[in-house]
Amino acid sequence: AIAALRCGADLAHIFCAKGAAPVIKSYSPELIVHPYLFETDDLEGRPTEDLSASAVEKVSEWLPKLSCVVFGPGLGRDPLIMSTAEKLMHKACDLNIPMVIDADGLWIWNQATFDVGPFTKKNKTVVVTPNAIELKRLMSRYGTRDLSYNLSGNVVVVEKGKEDHIHEGHTDKLEGLKLVARNEGSPRRCGGQGDILSGCIATFLSWGSKGDYPSSWPDDDFPLRRKATSWKAVAAYAGCHLTREASRRAFAKRGRAMLCTDLVDEIGPSFSELFAAD
Repeated sequence: AIAALRCGADLAHIFCAKGAAPVIKSYSPELIVHPYLFETDDLEGRPTEDLSASAVEKVSEWLPKLSCVVFGPGLGRDPLIMSTAEKLMHKACDLNIPMVIDADGLWIWNQATFDVGPFTKKNKTVVVTPNAIELKRLMSRYGTRDLSYNLSGNVVVVEKGKEDHIHEGHTDKLEGLKLVARNEGSPRRCGGQGDILSGCIATFLSWGSKGDYPSSWPDDDFPLRRKATSWKAVAAYAGCHLTREASRRAFAKRGRAMLCTDLVDEIGPSFSELFAAD
């Protein structure tokens, strides 16, 4: 959420369990925290479905007001929270809200009972951001070839690594097109860097979803068009490019002592360097 704000998002809402709310609120006054989620410890004899339905109802009131939703960072694997998050994913999908799926959100996608079908439709905007281990799990669930292709070619897959590979599959060929963010990053992989990437991608998706795009762009006007078929992949690429530059700057200043908070401080200067208009 902080990364999204530093990237330029107007507001950032966090939906969490009641016990986590005071800590999250202490991070920054800019964060809007909603302690609507219930954990298994909150049951106290009450039916699981009642608490889950209550959380879904409260969060759903906010969904139409949001321009992008990130599922996963900080979510945890409490069964009740996971069940609630899965239902909210489908709610957001029904409302055609752009979404980024990362971390424990990908764990939900990896479950045999998860219905991925609605998320793979052509009019949906979904970006998944697996690391190497998460990608291996997803490919064992959905197929061992190009993951975006296996997801009907409409889900953008950001394969994080030494280089970030942004896959966008097609249904008419084995493998889709691919963008690669290979600008210099940091040799240190600090905890939380993936969360920052998710926030940055979410901001670019939020902006991109408001655009009115032609069915095709001339290459001279949009060079990335040669390697991407939709604005969604370009938004993911922009998020990767920005996060890598911010991590490079943070490491240059802090070295091995670099923390995730140092990276957050470099998002603004990195954005200005990479994207700001003259």
